[in-house]
Amino acid sequence: MDFLHEWANWKCNRPPFLLKSDQSVFDLELPEGASVTHDSWLDAYAADDFWSPTDTRLHVGLIPQPFIGNVRCASIYIALRATEH
Repeated sequence: MDFLHEWANWKCNRPPFLLKSDQSVFDLELPEGASVTHDSWLDAYAADDFWSPTDTRLHVGLIPQPFIGNVRCASIYIALRATEH
C-alpha cells in the first residue's frame, strides 16, 4: 500500500498512533526510553522536557498531522513539531 492510501485508510482510536506499515519498526527492540506516549497535548506541553532540543524520542501518543502539499511530487519530506497556542 502506498503512502497516500495508507493515510487515507488509517484508523486508530488509541495510542500508539502508528501507521500499520510503521508498526514493525516500532516493535523492534528499541532502547529503553526511545519512545514516549502522552495522552494529550496538555500532558505533552506540561512535560519537563517539552521542546527540549536534546529530546530524540519518538512521540506516539498524539495523533499526527496529515501532510501538506503535493506528496506525489515532493522531493523531500519534513517532519514538523506542532505548537499549541
